Amino acid sequence: MAAEFSQIPDTVPADAPSPTSLVTAGAIADALAGALAAAEMRLIDEQAPLGLDALDEVALHPIIAEGLSGSAGSGWGVHREALYPGDHDEADLAADSDRQRCDIVLTDRPGLALLDPVHADRRVRAATDTLFAELAPAMEADSAANAVRPEDAFWVEIKSVAQIAYRDGVPGPNRSYASEMVNGPAADVCKLIGDGIITRAAAALVLFTEDDAIAAHDAHQTAHALLDMGLPVGIPEIRSVPIADRAGNASATIAVFPIRGLGLQLHH
Repeated sequence: MAAEFSQIPDTVPADAPSPTSLVTAGAIADALAGALAAAEMRLIDEQAPLGLDALDEVALHPIIAEGLSGSAGSGWGVHREALYPGDHDEADLAADSDRQRCDIVLTDRPGLALLDPVHADRRVRAATDTLFAELAPAMEADSAANAVRPEDAFWVEIKSVAQIAYRDGVPGPNRSYASEMVNGPAADVCKLIGDGIITRAAAALVLFTEDDAIAAHDAHQTAHALLDMGLPVGIPEIRSVPIADRAGNASATIAVFPIRGLGLQLHH
């Protein structure tokens, strides 16, 4: 039997900021749904032959980033493809090319840099081997003062799955639909909770389906499957927007899964 959602809180901390200063899974879902709705209207105006459901995951990221950066009124700062802060070997500080990246990282307002502790460690090590060794601590303190620490940012991984999927430009039933909508978020949740530095995060799933009732059902089934795997997710926040039925998908749905232990608070 699937675990009960009531076991999983979707906010944390007794010492968390007041509710008016929190980013919630619902706020993220609202922003993403608004971005998809705006993008769909543009496609309709352009009389585009292909819809949002024809886009691959990477092509959806700019649309999602636009929604989170302010077009939906959120006003958050958005960093795409940010390096995971805990993904490195302390012994040799792995090259950036060997490190994992997160789809979207939010700061409380635009224009703020995101501090990478690996880069900071590299600079300290480089400085300690030079005449500037005495200046290294001050340099790092100044750098940290002008950037958001990774534990104070909000990390979002995104997966998209279509009931009718395009393969080589041709739409057809996605025979991997059920496994993709569970395995993708499961891998994302594992990355987020396993980082060791990240403290605020969520996994988001974009579903393209025949209708919004199917998507809502499938999003909840995904949550139950993740709980059965022992992954600490909460009740998904679900938002659906209609899309033109060009291939069999008539609904785009956002499901944002809060993660227990990685709080949903972000100072605004």
